[in-house]
Amino acid sequence: MAILPLAAAVVAVALFIRYLLDPFLSPLRHVPGPKLFAATRWRLAYEDWKGTRTRTINALHKKYGPVVRIAPNEISFNSLSALRTIYGPGSRFGRTSFYRMFDVYGEQNLFTFHSPKDHGDRKKLLSHAYSKTAVLKPATARMIERQAWRYLNLIDAEPEGVSEIFSTLHYYSLDNITSFVYGKYGATAAVRGSKIHRDLISDILHPSRRRLSWCIVHLKGFTQWLYRQSSFMGALVKPILPMQQPTTYTGIRAYALSAFKQFRAEADAQEIEFTEDEHVSILERLWQYHETQRPDGMRDLQMASECADHFLAGIDTTSDTLMFLVWSLSLPGNEKYQEKLREEVQAISDDSLNKQGIPKAEVADRCVYLQAVIKETLRLYAPLPSTEPRSTGDDTTIDGYIIPKDTVVGMSPWIMHRNEEVFENPLVFNPERWLGEKASELNRWFWGFSSGGRMCIGMHLAMAEMTVLGAALYREYKTTIAPGFEDTSPAITARVETFYDERFPKVKESTCLVKFEKLKRYTEHVSPFSTFERVHEALQVCPNVTELHMTTRIPKDFNGEDRLPFKIDGIERYISRPQILSLTDYNFDHDEWSYIRPQGDHWTGENGTWPVSSSTNPVVMWTVDMFYKAIWQWECLQAFVRYMALLPRPHYSDVQRYQGHHTTWYSQRHAPSERRSMENIQRWLEVMDFSHVHTLTIAESVRIPRGKGLYQDLPRALTGLNTLKIQGRWQRYMTEFDLNNDHLYQYADDRLRRNRYPVPMVVPAQDFITALHPQLTSLAWTKSGPVRDEVLEAVLRHHGSSLRHLEWTTTELKWSSFSVEQIRSLGKWAPGLTNLTVNLDRVDGTWPWKHLKAVAESLPKLINLTIYLDMYDEASNFEPDNEEFRPAKPPLTKEASLDMFNILNLFKAGDKLQHVEFRQGDWEGYVGEYKKWEGRRVIQGPKKWTKCGLEIQRRVLKPTCEEGHESKV
Repeated sequence: MAILPLAAAVVAVALFIRYLLDPFLSPLRHVPGPKLFAATRWRLAYEDWKGTRTRTINALHKKYGPVVRIAPNEISFNSLSALRTIYGPGSRFGRTSFYRMFDVYGEQNLFTFHSPKDHGDRKKLLSHAYSKTAVLKPATARMIERQAWRYLNLIDAEPEGVSEIFSTLHYYSLDNITSFVYGKYGATAAVRGSKIHRDLISDILHPSRRRLSWCIVHLKGFTQWLYRQSSFMGALVKPILPMQQPTTYTGIRAYALSAFKQFRAEADAQEIEFTEDEHVSILERLWQYHETQRPDGMRDLQMASECADHFLAGIDTTSDTLMFLVWSLSLPGNEKYQEKLREEVQAISDDSLNKQGIPKAEVADRCVYLQAVIKETLRLYAPLPSTEPRSTGDDTTIDGYIIPKDTVVGMSPWIMHRNEEVFENPLVFNPERWLGEKASELNRWFWGFSSGGRMCIGMHLAMAEMTVLGAALYREYKTTIAPGFEDTSPAITARVETFYDERFPKVKESTCLVKFEKLKRYTEHVSPFSTFERVHEALQVCPNVTELHMTTRIPKDFNGEDRLPFKIDGIERYISRPQILSLTDYNFDHDEWSYIRPQGDHWTGENGTWPVSSSTNPVVMWTVDMFYKAIWQWECLQAFVRYMALLPRPHYSDVQRYQGHHTTWYSQRHAPSERRSMENIQRWLEVMDFSHVHTLTIAESVRIPRGKGLYQDLPRALTGLNTLKIQGRWQRYMTEFDLNNDHLYQYADDRLRRNRYPVPMVVPAQDFITALHPQLTSLAWTKSGPVRDEVLEAVLRHHGSSLRHLEWTTTELKWSSFSVEQIRSLGKWAPGLTNLTVNLDRVDGTWPWKHLKAVAESLPKLINLTIYLDMYDEASNFEPDNEEFRPAKPPLTKEASLDMFNILNLFKAGDKLQHVEFRQGDWEGYVGEYKKWEGRRVIQGPKKWTKCGLEIQRRVLKPTCEEGHESKV
């Protein structure tokens, strides 16, 4: 009996030491934090049970600072210095035993290895398959694009356009990851309606999954004992089991093992072969490392475990991010972000779409605004938001605190991304924070894919899935929150926690209802407006026309208006406020009245005669001759015009054309003289609000404008313009008025001033650009003519401080390109450029090394660069089939491109270049064509491109390059 009091005393002493003395004697006693958390791990386990662990730790960081003790042997950090020490390259910290709960089939995998060496050895086998180059190759890219097309078909079939996107996006990510990992041996068809495959998602929705995860983490031994019981004892403990199955994702694990067995049976029967022209699954790639292929190879279950882990990791992460992305853009306060995203993705050219009309993966990857939207979604709703625990076998120091060996340390993306000292209004969804001046600093705090050697290996695959679907969705749909879900936040389960937007009064787990509204866009299957009259009517009655793309083509027999609006009396009004305006061959300064009125000084009829017309039209000549010789009264002329207006449509096109002019003149003859002299663009400005236009394109202006409407009135009205695309110089010969105007004359072409031509020309396009409000963030000026210093300086002085994207290209075969000094002036006037597209001459038969160095040294924020390499004397006096054809300058190759890419980054100031594209040849014609130019025949092409970038390979950032040809642009 004396043993019981002794045992009780021993237990009491142990508890006293453990819970009362340890907080004061532990080496971690100096780390800030609440005493109860430092005394027992069950205090944090209680927050786990409630699903509030990360939110509680975040509150502790706000109270105690960037270092907090959250358990007797665990510390949470929230600083960049700790991030580098714990997770950075070369870190000695390994993953804790916590990750062993993610072992599959009893075998460790890339996600669960503790040792950095074991992890690195396995990652070497897989890193190439997950590299950006591999993911964006046509074989894999087509697979992703095909799944996006199928998802759009699924949305089209939804009743009333309402979709429960938590489930449907899980179908999308499920089909992608199974195709990528298992190929034909396990690819699912959930998006296409396969019930068996859709049922796999039920594992994710199982209500007891969180409870089982909690028990495995905090009561691991007891939980394992429970599931080992059988017969009588098993029946007794069954009611208290956290979940009927001993592991989570039972159905998914069984499906993965079945796919592996199917592959294994085929591998035994025949040799596995694959080509780079087809997508090669992870399963097939790992086969070369199987024990049957090499002595130290992987066993069956090791290989099956690795593939199943990738399968499991690729479902929730991507689909949850896409769900929050669509939901966030659909919220009432975020319409402006959705509109800007739509503008970007709808600007993708038809050449950049696949056969199903889906943006190609490599094109979607370059959508800057879309990337910002994804990054902001990952910031607010990281798919793995909880602490990522690490430990080391050595004592170390982090942020000034001594950390004994085996201490658990960790950081949380959810907490990092809500640091109020770094992210302004951290709870607010604002993609544009990633495009501002503070973007570089914010990127240092971005931790959506972890970092260092343990960075998410599937990052590029996930980004491709998200960019392709994001671009495809918002090209075709407008999204809003479905009725009844307006005040509700969707929620996801990550490990043992539930995450949602805490600003909403209601939360619904694993559910998100969004309404998709199909946009009325004109494609190759839908006829566009064929006349100005239809456009005119639409703008008057439709309040929601946000884009207007017009190409003016006036055939000989055209009978109608060629401008907007129609009437010159000013009574019309357009209720639409377009945001994107694209005008091709539009006649800006045309004066309708001068065009339709009778020619001559006496057109008012004061003397009762109609003077001789200069027109060669036979009907007009006949009527003019008749009226003039007979000296008919003006009233007779009016009666004749009325008579012509009642004539049936004649068979002669010239009669038809001038009949329209006569009737238009007759209907407008009483308008005040000041209104008659208004230009087309002035009339349009009068009836429509241009302040909402943020993207303007003016192309193929063959009718050279010269009126003040384009150069004064329109620029003043474009108060919201930030993106401008212009084609051509709009050059024209100067008049006497221009020659007396210093502002116009100073831009005249030097050659013309030297009387090579009788009268010099001006460059009105430059005048238009510099007349705009100085706020452009993107300027594309193609076919700009020779790049002259005064023109370049005038444009950059005006817009350089705000410019981030600049494309300035000239006709390849005719004009001089950017000089070294002009490249350096870009850095002087536009230091904030992040994207640049220019022409560079190849000097003395080699590559433009001086130009490249100037680009690298002058533009510290530049990360994307496209260079056109001129071919002025590439091949002259040869026809395409001439065997003696030899390029006069070196051809563009991957090796030469990598040399230039490396030189650029060797001398690069500031941020390293991420993407560089080189283009060789005449990109305005077709491959194999030749044309006559200045007495010589010049071969156009081939149009060849190379694309270089930086990728992480085996923990090292390495340059990569690919090449290809284009048949036409």
